[in-house]
Amino acid sequence: MNIDAFLDSFRAELLRFSGLVAKLTDIMVNRIQRNLSAVEQLRLVNLPEHESMTLDRFVATQEKHVKEQSAHLLSKNLEVSPYPYA
Repeated sequence: MNIDAFLDSFRAELLRFSGLVAKLTDIMVNRIQRNLSAVEQLRLVNLPEHESMTLDRFVATQEKHVKEQSAHLLSKNLEVSPYPYA
């Protein structure tokens, strides 16, 4: 193989590698960082302002809230994971 053929082959592979980097960047931005931002906004505890409640009601409220947030987290996990059941 002469140097010109090698350089042509190298440039073609470099172009292919650039496409791969662009795809990985797209995955990072659109799948991971976007979902990470959404997860950061989740409230882990639901504390009502200006309202008092009994312990039993507080526990029931938190259990309901945690169940809702868990479903939301699972959906975000499935969006990011290429193998959601692995």
